[in-house]
Parts: sequence; C-alpha cells; structure tokens
Amino acid sequence: TWFTIETCYIFHVANCWQEDDNTIVMVAVRWDDIDMSGLVTTPKLVDRHKRLWSYTFHLDSGNLEEMDLSPPDMQMIEFPVVHQGKVGRKCRWIYAVGRCDSTEPEFHRVFKFDLQTGQFASFAF
Repeated sequence: TWFTIETCYIFHVANCWQEDDNTIVMVAVRWDDIDMSGLVTTPKLVDRHKRLWSYTFHLDSGNLEEMDLSPPDMQMIEFPVVHQGKVGRKCRWIYAVGRCDSTEPEFHRVFKFDLQTGQFASFAF
C-alpha cells in the first residue's frame, strides 16, 4: 500500500507502533524543505522549520491522517526520542531539542510533548 503525503523530508523518527491490525502510528520530525545539492546557497540547516508530526496509516483503507504536533510559534525541533522501554510501543511522551525562534541559540531548549493531551513544555538551558 502506498500513502500519499505532501512533499517533505523525514530523517528522525521518535517512535512508531501498531494500534491494531490495520493501523500504524509514526511520530517524526518533518522538514518542509532542504538543499541537498551540495551547493549551500540556503540558510544553515538549523534555520529550517522542522516540526513534530504524527502520521496514522490505515492499512485497510489506504488513508493517512497527518497532524502537526508542534505549537504554531515553534520554529525548530530535532532529535526526538522516547523512553527506551517504549520504543515500538504506544507512548505518551516525546522529548526533543530545539528552539522557539531565531533569536535563541541552536538547540537551546528541551521540549516534552504529551501525545495524550496535545500539550507541551519547554525547558531552556
């Protein structure tokens, strides 16, 4: 089964699990664009908008649900993780590093996303 989504780039998956016989959920960081030409004519990679997304694949129907989990004002997150005991299993919490806007240093915050409530917290350091 092929699933059609808007063009994007996914390098880092936080977690993926099977909900039932026909449903798989993947939570990952989505890049909307990247210059992979080798001719760096675009801003640094860290200046790209990278956000946490949830993808729910319905194997029986071929439908796909996409949801942006990041708050509207969040500019960039990367390197998402879950507790190692939850890898491949349904989880509630996703952690990642990043920043809220371009005035902050790169990877200035740790973010904690609650997949159950949709809320998040950030901790600057």
